[in-house]
Amino acid sequence: MNKNEDDRIQRKEMKKGLLSIIIPVYNVELYVKKCIDSVLSQTYSNLEIIIVDDGSTDRTKIICDEYKKIDKRISVYHIKNGGTSRARNLGLYYAKGEFIGFVDGDDYIAADMYESMLKAMEENVDIVTCGRIICYPTIKHLSNYQVYSAPKKIKLNNEQAVEELFRSKIFSFAVWDKIYRRKLFDNVLFPVGRACEDVPVTYALFTKSRTVINIGKSKYYNYYRENSTSRQEFYYRRIDWVIFAGKICMDVKDRYPQLILQSEALFVDYVGRTINNINSCNNKEPYAQIEKRLIKVLFHMWLRILKNPHINYERKCYYLSVIYNYEREKFMGLINFLKT
Repeated sequence: MNKNEDDRIQRKEMKKGLLSIIIPVYNVELYVKKCIDSVLSQTYSNLEIIIVDDGSTDRTKIICDEYKKIDKRISVYHIKNGGTSRARNLGLYYAKGEFIGFVDGDDYIAADMYESMLKAMEENVDIVTCGRIICYPTIKHLSNYQVYSAPKKIKLNNEQAVEELFRSKIFSFAVWDKIYRRKLFDNVLFPVGRACEDVPVTYALFTKSRTVINIGKSKYYNYYRENSTSRQEFYYRRIDWVIFAGKICMDVKDRYPQLILQSEALFVDYVGRTINNINSCNNKEPYAQIEKRLIKVLFHMWLRILKNPHINYERKCYYLSVIYNYEREKFMGLINFLKT
């Protein structure tokens, strides 16, 4: 990439109707063939497939190079390991398509996924998304299930789409179950060196969109790997999840003041999930200070949490129990103060 990681992407000459699929891969030799085969088998054939090997140390890079020889639509770039964000940014740099899509190297997609989504890409639509199917092929006692799948095709304007994104019912923050008009990525890059990098990018793209559609069908197969980076018990960079949600709340105050409560519900949910993630660790001691800071966030927001209509009863009870267990004296002091 030219100059340095902070440079904005210099756009290549866009090709009408071309869909650029960006696939970052890292040590996925057991899964990458199925991934690439599913993209090559698409019923929509006007594709540009950009595979970015993020410094794999297994046979992933060899497999990708073999596919490059098989299909001229495939280009492969090998870079030093720098994370998914850097790999995706490089893919965006080389993309020539009018539309952009992403697939993770250990996932796969239905044969008609992109045809179905592009049919919904009307004149005033900038983002089209589909539901996903969570797959557990190596865990026999768990069954596949669908998420983020609308009951029917749903078309929403900008504000409605952002609100639904906060609710996380029919829209996810993942970038790979969607296609986008390429122009949305002007001045938008994935944050390098950060975890949960999809969160700020998806929010930014939704704020720039005119209309977003969920096609009402599940077409993306999200392969669950217990040893993947996103499945680790906890690592300190996961705090980025909370940081990004906090920044979204700040932006919402200016851009969508009518959605402040919805954005706060999202933020509190990320705080609670991160605390729960720490508590699920075999050894949570290294993250004790992070946990304490997050609990203090809940403590300072406890009244707003109680009053927020976008946080359900069960979640409110969970947040208050966390506060009570760790800040019992302070919490009871506040309760007694309110009684007087």
